[in-house]
Amino acid sequence: MNKFPSDKDVFVRCMYASCISLLATSASRFLDIAQALRANGSLSYTDEEAENTFSEGVYDALYDSGRQELLSAFQDHVVALLADQESSVRRSLLGSITSLCVFFGRQRSNDFLLSHLITYLNDRDWMLRCAFFESIVGVATFVGGQSLEVYILPLLTQAITGTSPSRHSNVFLKMRRSL
Repeated sequence: MNKFPSDKDVFVRCMYASCISLLATSASRFLDIAQALRANGSLSYTDEEAENTFSEGVYDALYDSGRQELLSAFQDHVVALLADQESSVRRSLLGSITSLCVFFGRQRSNDFLLSHLITYLNDRDWMLRCAFFESIVGVATFVGGQSLEVYILPLLTQAITGTSPSRHSNVFLKMRRSL
């Protein structure tokens, strides 16, 4: 999977961007299932060299470290896709950005997703800006009222100055939904 965000073929990167939220959610579910099975005693892990079975505290540490590895790996991929040169890749990622917010949690979504997304307002590609307006409602709902008031609404307000009337109506519809 490490090759997908930097693949030479734009189509591969677009497909990966459209599927990455499903992959992240599935990977998280597998981690959760493994932890539940360990807690239940149905799944045990034995260190063959030490010939000891790990205690419950070690399982929790394994889960925590596994979760952090999972978040870091997917964050690296998502950042690469968010900053891709091709706007079609970024548009593909916007289709499931709300699911990625749920996967990463509020803090990480505020820290790195939102900061990348707001740069899309300055992009020349009008389709990317429209996709941003369509997806920002779900992001705003997830990141919370403070981020909405401090970052998102001021940027949406700024985005409608000096633009076409059709863009104005699109922005106003999205702002109304987010309020």
